[in-house]
Amino acid sequence: MTVTTTKQPYKAGEVVTVYGNLTKDGIPTTDGLVGIEVRDPSDKLVTIRTVKAVEKPSETPYVELLSVFSCNSTGGPKDSFKRGNVNIYFKVTGVNHDIEWRYVLITVRAHTPQNIPYGGWSIEEFPLAPRETPSDPPKPFTVGPISMPIDTSVPLGNWTVYANVFTGWPKEELEPRVHGTPYCEEVSASFLITDGTLPPPAVLPITPANGNFNLTFTLSFSAKLGTYMVYASSRYYGIETFNSTTFDVIPGYMRADLDADSDVDEDDLWAFCGAFLDYYKIHVKNPFCDFDYDCDIDEDDLWFFCSSFIDYWGSY
Repeated sequence: MTVTTTKQPYKAGEVVTVYGNLTKDGIPTTDGLVGIEVRDPSDKLVTIRTVKAVEKPSETPYVELLSVFSCNSTGGPKDSFKRGNVNIYFKVTGVNHDIEWRYVLITVRAHTPQNIPYGGWSIEEFPLAPRETPSDPPKPFTVGPISMPIDTSVPLGNWTVYANVFTGWPKEELEPRVHGTPYCEEVSASFLITDGTLPPPAVLPITPANGNFNLTFTLSFSAKLGTYMVYASSRYYGIETFNSTTFDVIPGYMRADLDADSDVDEDDLWAFCGAFLDYYKIHVKNPFCDFDYDCDIDEDDLWFFCSSFIDYWGSY
């Protein structure tokens, strides 16, 4: 298995694509699963997903996820939330097809409408009861509801939540040269965060060619600077494989280059000030000045622009 990114340095707010190739005996696979884990320079989890090399495996997995959905604190389905200092809850359902106990890692991660990983939760060594005999039906399980807090500045629109189940963390060496791998393909669902505005258009997925896999996400405007680790793992017909790569996040001042002339100067300052005043006077928004993607142009965006302006001139 190979794994890499489309380039080495990224700036905050840019789209990162992780991709690679999964082969067996030199032949590209058409039914493999690859777990991808991304961690920032402080080893904080950015996102963790399972992607397919074209199709999911035809064999029945030991553990299978059936659904993930947003809900209220008592577990009742709820797919619309008003933005504010509130908690969103998630539940995961699945089945254990095995006749033995399984102790799994279950992860839930929410992405904004701009495909920025926001947050979620994970449970390690979660015990799954087996079916008693091979003739019994698979043993169902439910995890949750478990909460994820959101604040008043999050983007409005259609969010996506992804749930995955692994033998362990892809980065973690359970024993020498053994890493956690996905049991089955991920499940996902959408939910709406609103204050009455229309959601932005959804991001369309990319369909990989034989043996190829890819994962795309957007860096937060406040992404930590430094080196990020990408871990990829797969178990294909009993054979486990692992690889890793890195990418760097460098100062993102060029997002503030509003006139696209390769600098951040007084012209960009005037452009931002104009957008800032237009938003407060007549509520017209220039999307290029909404640096934190929260559907307004406010002091947070001003702070980002000023930081970018200083970063640019400090680099000379």
